Amino acid sequence: VCTHAVELAPNDGGAYNNRAMAYYKAGDDKAALRDLDKALVLEPKSTSYWTNRYLVRMHAGQSGAARADLAKACDLGSEAACDELKK
Repeated sequence: VCTHAVELAPNDGGAYNNRAMAYYKAGDDKAALRDLDKALVLEPKSTSYWTNRYLVRMHAGQSGAARADLAKACDLGSEAACDELKK
């Protein structure tokens, strides 16, 4: 279903984000990161996409890159991301 959505709307960051999270839940961090990278190219100001990439990167053991993503979400105005950075 998510792949079909990407095919129908290849310029919609939300479609890539949704498929990324499906990959993440299925345990495929590499595919999830690929789709989140694409989502962020399409919609670089989405705090949700930056936060989701943070989650996937943490799961993949990329804590430094993950914290940079969380910082970006905070910079863009996500209070939740800012709160998480303080921990």
